[in-house]
Amino acid sequence: MAKIIRINTPQSNIVDVLETVLDLAKRGEIKNIALSAEHSTNGEVLTGYANADVCERQYLISHMQSDITMAIVAENIEEI
Repeated sequence: MAKIIRINTPQSNIVDVLETVLDLAKRGEIKNIALSAEHSTNGEVLTGYANADVCERQYLISHMQSDITMAIVAENIEEI
């Protein structure tokens, strides 16, 4: 599994996250992408992929899950 690097922006600033990723893509620093977003008014979930076959999608999603798991552990480290 590759090293996970978080894009450090405030959670509420979605535009900054997207602009950061767009800048990386414009510089050719992104090989593929998996995206999931929740619509603010109707709750629908948008998913999308670029340059990622089913195995590469799973690879990217597993990294997202690892990142989430580590955040959960960090929030509850005193309990462990």
